[in-house]
Amino acid sequence: MARVKFTFESREVKRNLELLPIKIERVITGANLYWANYSVGYMKTTARWTDRTGAARVSLHALANHTPGSNTWEIVLAHGVRYGFWLEVAHGRKYEILQTSQRVIGHMYLRSLEGLLGRIK
Repeated sequence: MARVKFTFESREVKRNLELLPIKIERVITGANLYWANYSVGYMKTTARWTDRTGAARVSLHALANHTPGSNTWEIVLAHGVRYGFWLEVAHGRKYEILQTSQRVIGHMYLRSLEGLLGRIK
């Protein structure tokens, strides 16, 4: 006769389950900050316009937002010059960088979360 026996400490399982939301929030918040910083570099190096003053490229920025305890994280990509809007929409969107970056970085961000969340202990 074969017998399989295992025991587990229910207190340990319960504690790990209680800590899971905190760990998930920490991982996603860290990823959000990382990808916001990455976005800035990506936008500045891939913007397709020719600099005249350099102001538009230097002013590209990203803000990582999260309200602790909420289930929402966001990264806001933006220009810091008045004419940034026109770089996005004029000339058939030839010089847009915000929407292009959103698509590219968004895809990489979500792929990284798949791996990160799978490794939470």
